[in-house]
Amino acid sequence: MRFYPLLIIFLGLFWGQLFAQQPYTETLTEVWNDNTSTWDSSSRVFVTYNTNQRAETYRAESYQNATWLKLALTNYTYVNGTDIDQITQYNWNLLQGVYHPVTLTAYSYVSGKVSTIVSSAWNSLSQQFIPSSRTVYTYNAGLVQVEQSERYDTTTQTYTPLSRYTCTYTPTNKIQIRLQENYNAGQWQNSARITYSYDPNDNITYILTETYQQGSGQWANSYSQSYSYNMYQELNQILTSIWNGSSWQQQNRLIYTYNQDGTMHNYTTYVWQQNNFVNSQRTTFFYQPLTSLASVPNKPNIRLYPNPSQDYFGIQGVSQGMVSLKTLTGQVVFQTYFSENQQFSISDIPAGIYIAEVSNAEKGAPVANLKITICH
Repeated sequence: MRFYPLLIIFLGLFWGQLFAQQPYTETLTEVWNDNTSTWDSSSRVFVTYNTNQRAETYRAESYQNATWLKLALTNYTYVNGTDIDQITQYNWNLLQGVYHPVTLTAYSYVSGKVSTIVSSAWNSLSQQFIPSSRTVYTYNAGLVQVEQSERYDTTTQTYTPLSRYTCTYTPTNKIQIRLQENYNAGQWQNSARITYSYDPNDNITYILTETYQQGSGQWANSYSQSYSYNMYQELNQILTSIWNGSSWQQQNRLIYTYNQDGTMHNYTTYVWQQNNFVNSQRTTFFYQPLTSLASVPNKPNIRLYPNPSQDYFGIQGVSQGMVSLKTLTGQVVFQTYFSENQQFSISDIPAGIYIAEVSNAEKGAPVANLKITICH
């Protein structure tokens, strides 16, 4: 199952770190210019990684008057190099020529799972971060059951409930319903309900968001998103629609394209105007080639799917042979012979970036070295 950067605010930890494992080093966002019928640069982001392929810095710049200007900087620190410890956000001060701290997000863990996330805002007078809110997670059978947001009171130095999500899951442990409630006058009140649907491969196919009408006590449609996939089970399109009171009205559409190795090339946003989808924005991803991949000239029809992979992967373009998964330092962590349409379980392989060496049964020599990202 594969996840992507989307304009969805409800996914939280469920999708949080998966896309961060994509080893892209730069993104370029462009906006469509109706006057010139061209894509104009808008912003770009540069990413660096630690030795475990976890993002360490995101540096954002905006394009203004034919010049790239510094915009923001995000630093990540980790526990044992893999689990997020803190995220610090800085904004660029053009007049002073320095980055100023804005927010600090700190993670706490219990038994290897996130238990609390504390958000703090920078206070320029005291020159320190002051807590502003926190999110507390409780689990059932290893899955997030309740995600509760709380507001920090600087006077009493205590946290008070603000809102919470209660989650239910499918038999295959995929999230099915997220129920949002707001805390008001000492009690929890329904606010929104998000329902997820999946295909037989556990790819999300539909998300329905409803809002609760306090007067009638009924749930009302708010907006929906429909997902479609290509033959490699890579996300191909997301269609967002808004409920206008009597019917669904199309709002925007995202189209995804991919490179030969399965990494994302770009995604383009189209908005619905005058009964037609028109260009709006696109983001392109750039990758630093891994030197480990240079020794074998890959055949263009060989690829791994899905990539990134969560529980399994398959090979397309070779009917039979051998596949080996190696770490970036060359250690073999998985090796097996395969036949056509066979899929391989990788649930016990640690998350990270690996090199898949594919050999043809007829010749025995490697015919492809492909990069694969495993994310659990």
